[in-house]
Amino acid sequence: MSKKLIAVFLVLSLVLSISSFSVFAYDHNTNEQQKLPPKEIYDSDIGKPIGDLTDNPLFFKRSTGVPPTFKIKRTYKGYDWRGWKAQGGKGGSVSLSKSFGISNGFNSSISVSAYDISAAVGFNVSYSTSETATYSHDISDGKYGHIGLDDRFNVKEFDVTTYVSSHGQLLKKEGSGWAKQWYKYAYYYGETDSKYKEPPNPHN
Repeated sequence: MSKKLIAVFLVLSLVLSISSFSVFAYDHNTNEQQKLPPKEIYDSDIGKPIGDLTDNPLFFKRSTGVPPTFKIKRTYKGYDWRGWKAQGGKGGSVSLSKSFGISNGFNSSISVSAYDISAAVGFNVSYSTSETATYSHDISDGKYGHIGLDDRFNVKEFDVTTYVSSHGQLLKKEGSGWAKQWYKYAYYYGETDSKYKEPPNPHN
């Protein structure tokens, strides 16, 4: 085989491998990049949930064929820690005022459309927007102050059953998953003796 043919073969192999990886790495229907649900936390605040179906009707297409069935197993409040987002000092005060992207999300162990999950949990699981985080705090004399940030979510865990047509028969598939609905930021304050050192994660 000539060097030219070998080079063409290698390029084609690389293109095919990249294409395969892209399909595997990101699935618009199942959002597989979101593997882990938010960690559970106690929070009595209702906040301002985003993506409610009353305000944001579903415009994306539902699944075809026999619709899946869902059973909500559990609901809870959860968080995703964003980290320490502002620093100030020594002494004085520290402020955070910055816009971040926020979004709902979901994950399912079997293929289910975002439309069907949204209809089952009562909010648009693909909804995203931005929200400004605003917070300030006085700093102790001689210390450096840090402001940390959580995203808080209403989380619903579910079991799901789907039916897939294959060779004239309906094949039953069972799985589980979760969906999260953003409802607020939560702020944390910590102090250190050095501007090069952050406080520990408040959830540890």
